[in-house]
Amino acid sequence: MMGILPVADPVKWAKCQQVNAVNSALSCNRDEVIYLDVRDKFLLPDGSIDKRLFTDGTHLTADGYRVWAESIEPSISEMMKADPLDPVKINA
Repeated sequence: MMGILPVADPVKWAKCQQVNAVNSALSCNRDEVIYLDVRDKFLLPDGSIDKRLFTDGTHLTADGYRVWAESIEPSISEMMKADPLDPVKINA
């Protein structure tokens, strides 16, 4: 599960941070679900978004997608080494 990336609008970003806090606190089986929070890669030292990585304060530029891909690659590589999970039958 991915944390929500930062946005330029401070009100929306405050809401995103609340959602991120809830999601990161969820109790999950770490062998099945991991939470990735890469928002710091998109923020400047003062806490504002790095505008070079966003087209409009919300959507990523090509450089933004590059930063995102580089940020999640180690976790994806590690997950790819894991054995497959047994499928779970969901009853309606």
